[in-house]
Amino acid sequence: MSTAPIEETELTESRTGTQAVERAVRLLQAVAACGDAGARLTDLVSDQGLSKPTVRRLLAALIEQKLLSQNETTRRYYLGLELFSLGALAGQRLNLRRASVDALARLTDETQDTVFLSIPDGRDSLCIARYEGEYPIRTLTMSVGDRRPMGVGAGSLAILSAMSDADVDEVLRSNVSRYVPYAPEISVDRLREKVQATRAAGVASSTFFLSDGKVMPGMNAIGIPIVTALGIPIGAVSVAAVPERLAPERRAEVVAFARKAAAEIARLTVAS
Repeated sequence: MSTAPIEETELTESRTGTQAVERAVRLLQAVAACGDAGARLTDLVSDQGLSKPTVRRLLAALIEQKLLSQNETTRRYYLGLELFSLGALAGQRLNLRRASVDALARLTDETQDTVFLSIPDGRDSLCIARYEGEYPIRTLTMSVGDRRPMGVGAGSLAILSAMSDADVDEVLRSNVSRYVPYAPEISVDRLREKVQATRAAGVASSTFFLSDGKVMPGMNAIGIPIVTALGIPIGAVSVAAVPERLAPERRAEVVAFARKAAAEIARLTVAS
């Protein structure tokens, strides 16, 4: 049986969906351009070159998602509160990176190992900063911009372990298939055990790295979550080194340095 009709339908739906998103974004930009005066429906119809029913449908959808609001008296449209929430989250990411510079530089000087800053991004953790110490054997396991399924790696595990039980369950469920490449070190069951161990110890640990898609030994790391006063994890500091660099006697010192850095970053992020 030919699959052409199905493929054509999927292509049409994809184009329609993309077009709707583009139109919605343009409407948001048009409303934003009107500022405190608000935007009139007639102006938006004229500006967008779309029919009035189409603009009304898009506006209604954006209002439902709280991306726009409408004044009941003037009927003018304004940016919605959800946009401000999203903007605050984006700003928090920038604030976190700015607030971390001195603390991470100091941590790198103190340990002379590789230091990472990661943040939660949906069901992933995202590396947003890396600092390299002077120790000749370096562990460059991640680059800025790399993302991992939540729980993979010390920093990522630190973030996951600081989440609520409900959030942990949701993340693990959504990442089941994505953990397969990291087996046998990573699985949902093993991560549940690691979360409990991390909470008990107050520090996350990792003893592997990914090379050419394969889990390999030869690298140890510790991770400390960056947590707000409300108990919300907004990131993690991690230190990676060859195993002998994180032997028990030195590990305690590195963990203490990382805890100090994480606490300083949390304080400065809130202050900024």
